[in-house]
Amino acid sequence: MVHMKRMTWWRRLAAMGGAVVTASVVTACGPPDFQRMRPTVTKLTAEVILADAPHWQDADVDHAVSGSGVSVRVDHTSLTDASTLVQSRFRSAAPGLIVTVGSGAPPPDWLTVAMSHPSAHFEWIGSAAAASVPSNVRVVAPDDRWVAAAEGALAGVMLTDSTPTTPTPAVGWTGGAAATVSKRDIQQLVSTLLAIAPTATVQLVQLPDGPWPSIVVADRPLAATEFHQLEAHGCVVISLCPQPAGVDAVEPSIPGPDVLHEDVLAFATGGWKPGVDTVKSTDILQWSSRIPPKMVGQVDAWMTGWNASGSTATALSAGQQQRWSTVLARGT
Repeated sequence: MVHMKRMTWWRRLAAMGGAVVTASVVTACGPPDFQRMRPTVTKLTAEVILADAPHWQDADVDHAVSGSGVSVRVDHTSLTDASTLVQSRFRSAAPGLIVTVGSGAPPPDWLTVAMSHPSAHFEWIGSAAAASVPSNVRVVAPDDRWVAAAEGALAGVMLTDSTPTTPTPAVGWTGGAAATVSKRDIQQLVSTLLAIAPTATVQLVQLPDGPWPSIVVADRPLAATEFHQLEAHGCVVISLCPQPAGVDAVEPSIPGPDVLHEDVLAFATGGWKPGVDTVKSTDILQWSSRIPPKMVGQVDAWMTGWNASGSTATALSAGQQQRWSTVLARGT
């Protein structure tokens, strides 16, 4: 933005039109020739599409972008229609930055739209990252490994709090279909859990037959009927991956509007960068209503120490590896 101490009458008149313009030729006398003038500063524009993002509201977006100097429009759509809405913006003058906020990782069709418009800037703020993205795409999502460690800490805290006198407390783990998360993340969750509850064991939960331990870890998306079966038997579900909307599980969540604030400011100043950026904070977890605030605080404290220690997984003993071998073999 150019700041001027003085402004002549014709510059004031031009500014009233909404665009900042300067004269290409100015003579010593007489009025300026407006037909020979061209705008030299263009208003930056962006669009934020909320695609089934229940924790984001229009007011959150307005607050996040205030003071950025970018004109931002907010739209709402479903996750399945997000790509179609984004593509439609290129039938006319598209905004310089298109941000989509939605659950999960960017869908393939959304990435296809982004690749077909390489000069535009695309951003996905979601609950899962992408392995790789085109050169004009930025993805902001929870850090998978951090989520795994935090959820392992939660499971360990819950076990020691609810079964302090049980020699070998058990954690459930969803069996059946293959895991959709990485072996590394599964190993990280198990490692952190056993650092807090070293004698814990695991039980594979075969839906709909059980068994039904109080804590069940999910390493794949559950069908609604599966989740309701677990809920009906009093199980708290801790999920390494996003689950269907509306379920009361602990799971990765969409980062908050603070990340939008940072990225719109970066766009306004020419510092916006493509790539994958991950967030590490208890704010990126959706907490089940059955998890008391005290436990959230305990997890937060544990993760502060985990970060300070270098964020490494604790090596498992031979006995722990044997007890958890079935689970440790899962993952992509």
